[in-house]
Amino acid sequence: MKASPIPFVLVSGRSGAGKTTLIENIYNHGFRRPVSYTTRKKRSNKDEEYIFVTKAEILELYDRGDLINLDICYNNYYGISRESIDLILEDGLIPIKEIHLF
Repeated sequence: MKASPIPFVLVSGRSGAGKTTLIENIYNHGFRRPVSYTTRKKRSNKDEEYIFVTKAEILELYDRGDLINLDICYNNYYGISRESIDLILEDGLIPIKEIHLF
């Protein structure tokens, strides 16, 4: 399967750099966060953009092509849902996601 380019905005920076604030300020202006899968523990009610799974489940999702990426941060796995990207694009919006730099 040949990968197609996906229009996507990625905001990166160190902790406290303002990534989340930036995204929250432009969120209602044509951008939407895609759903991510993760193996980490749920932290709060603000975790609605995550689906919590086991390591085996996230690896299977990645192997099937259901995730556009697979990253490890602090021994936890993260992957962005391909389906959520497709739904955002179908709505005429641009996916936007933040990542932490070390």
